[in-house]
Amino acid sequence: EIIESAVVQEDVPSVKKCAGIIAITISKEWLCDALRRVLRNGTNNSSSCPSTTTKREKVLVDFSSPNIGRAFHFGHLRSTIIGDSLCRLLEFCGHEVHRISHVGDWNTSVARHVALFRQRCQEDGFGEKETMTFESLLQLAKESKDLFDADTSNFREATHLEWQLLQEEFTGQGVTKDSPLSPPSAPTTIEAWKQLCDISRNEFHEIHAKLGIE
Repeated sequence: EIIESAVVQEDVPSVKKCAGIIAITISKEWLCDALRRVLRNGTNNSSSCPSTTTKREKVLVDFSSPNIGRAFHFGHLRSTIIGDSLCRLLEFCGHEVHRISHVGDWNTSVARHVALFRQRCQEDGFGEKETMTFESLLQLAKESKDLFDADTSNFREATHLEWQLLQEEFTGQGVTKDSPLSPPSAPTTIEAWKQLCDISRNEFHEIHAKLGIE
C-alpha cells in the first residue's frame, strides 16, 4: 500500500519492496544539494531543510529495545544508531519526536531469570538493589538457562509458572497461584520482574548516554 501510494519523482527515482523492507532510492544530486545547504547555512537555518513546508506531526520511533538480562550487542547498536538518526532527521524537519526504547519483555527467557531470582532471594543479601549489579544479572541469566536446559529441581515447571504469572499480570489471563519453589519472603513475580528491568534499564541508559542518545 505504501509502495503503491508513493510518488516517484526526480529526487526519489525508486520505491520498491526488497526482502521484506521498503527500499527508497534518493538521487545523489538531491543528497549533494541538501549537504551543501547544511554546510552553507548551518543546521539551525530554515533554508537548510527541504521540508519546512511539511505539516508538523507527532512521531513515535521505537528503536534499540535491548533484552532483559542480556548484554547490549551489535544488533542493538545498529538499531540504536539508525533509530536515533531518524529521530534527528525528523526533529530537524520540525516534527515532534518521541523516542521509545522498550525494556520489559515477559517471555520464557525472562521468566527463567525471575524464577531463579526469586529462589535466590532467600540467600543473604542476594537481590538487594545496592548489591545487585548488571554483571550479577548476566550471571543469573546464564545459570537460569543451564538449570532450565538440565531441568533440575523442576526448574522448567517453575519457569513456566512464572511465565503464566507474568501473562496474567499484563494480559489479565493465566493462573492465580504463586511459584512453589520461591520462599515466602521472596518478592512477588511482578516485583522481581520490575527490579530486573530496572537493573537492565540503568545499564542501557549508560550506553545510550555514551552514544549521546537521550
